[in-house]
Amino acid sequence: MHRRLLYLAIGLVMAGLILSVPIIGWDFGENASIQDRFQVIGSLLTAVALILGALSFAVLMSVESSDFKALQEFKRDLAKLLVTLNSIVMDEALAAGSGAPRADLSREQDVIRDFLCSTSGFGLTSLLRQKSEAAGSNGTEWRLIQVYLWEAATRDDRATTIASAVKALRLLRTLETSDLEHVSAYLGDMHRGIIAFRAYQQEDTLINAAMSVFGQSSQQANVNEGIKVLGRLMAAGVQDPDIDLWLAVSANDPEALQAALQTGANPSVTLETLLARHRDRIEQLEKS
Repeated sequence: MHRRLLYLAIGLVMAGLILSVPIIGWDFGENASIQDRFQVIGSLLTAVALILGALSFAVLMSVESSDFKALQEFKRDLAKLLVTLNSIVMDEALAAGSGAPRADLSREQDVIRDFLCSTSGFGLTSLLRQKSEAAGSNGTEWRLIQVYLWEAATRDDRATTIASAVKALRLLRTLETSDLEHVSAYLGDMHRGIIAFRAYQQEDTLINAAMSVFGQSSQQANVNEGIKVLGRLMAAGVQDPDIDLWLAVSANDPEALQAALQTGANPSVTLETLLARHRDRIEQLEKS
């Protein structure tokens, strides 16, 4: 927007100057003097100056607007996140190539964690539904980017941290100018942002599965016991993609989650429904 206003301002100045030259030679009548000609030119330039003043005011109001400030903050935070992820990857690449000691990644992990818990993290989350839809068959990758970032930020296993950082970096570096404009709109209009955020959560299979795992039962102890039962069913050879899905979510395993979804898992199935489905097999296991 600001660039377009700048071009418009330059165009108006050039138009004023171009029109000023032929005015000097125009026929204003026998009684017209050179002073009259310059008065017309002065009026023209005054009009241009007033328009430029209005444009300057519009730019000032735009710069002071909340969405502009939110966009600038998101750009800074995104740049910091990208360079942090790149630092993680570079450290591993250099250490693997030269045999040098691997650096402590706790500082980088703090940066990623801060981003996820910031306003910019909310803006990115609000964008994920749109990015997932635009990606088509590859949309699952965008829906898992938060998992990748959380793994990079919280895992003590260095290999998992680096692998997740690589996956997140590959996705984030494909963001385009239009994506940043959408984030700006979400952050500048919180109502619109919350609607996009809610839509993302409602359609995201990982979020739905996690809420089913930890939000359907009144007692966490019942959930934990149910997960153990599902584990015994899997160990006994019971093949059910819904069991695979629940176990993947409880273990925070995005690859197993993707595999379960690809084999037909239903992220909306509840723990109670799943246990009831295999009640007979569970009773057999308890008797054995």
